Amino acid sequence: MAAPLHFAPVPTARPRISVTKDPSLADALDRGRTLLGSAPEATLVHDLAVHGARLLAVERERRQHALGELADHDWLDGVLDSDALATSEDDRLPIAL
Repeated sequence: MAAPLHFAPVPTARPRISVTKDPSLADALDRGRTLLGSAPEATLVHDLAVHGARLLAVERERRQHALGELADHDWLDGVLDSDALATSEDDRLPIAL
């Protein structure tokens, strides 16, 4: 008769992800450690992802606001493509040709 298997409880029932620690992630973890303090690497990855996503959303909102302000200037009519400006996803200004 085989011995019964015993499993230690896991800290969470939530799904997990695997992340490869390449040089750019290692650098981000080092920078994160200096800003967020020492913590297990999994905690640093989590915190950097959560804070980074929040900052990206703020950055996008600020950019959209700035582009909207720019589009409101009448003297730019015919210079900027206002439709492209409203939907632009990058930092280039859409010039009407």
